[in-house]
Amino acid sequence: MREEKAWQEGRRNAITLRKVEGLNVVLLVMKEGERLDDHSAPGPITLSVHKGRIRFSAADENVEAEAGTVLSCDARVATGTERRELG
Repeated sequence: MREEKAWQEGRRNAITLRKVEGLNVVLLVMKEGERLDDHSAPGPITLSVHKGRIRFSAADENVEAEAGTVLSCDARVATGTERRELG
């Protein structure tokens, strides 16, 4: 994904790996310092950090997470994610 134009010219790149009723699996790579603006999903979400560090915001709480961390939250909760330095 880092070889694609979207990554080289932008802030992030994403691909949907699976989309079925009630479930979307999305692989996302973000550049350091970039942020996903606050948004909410119609269903519960699970986020797995595979490399580096992020700051995850949900329901007015912030969590610093590193590789190996799995986070989740309920449906319709406003969330945001910021890519931190490599850990």
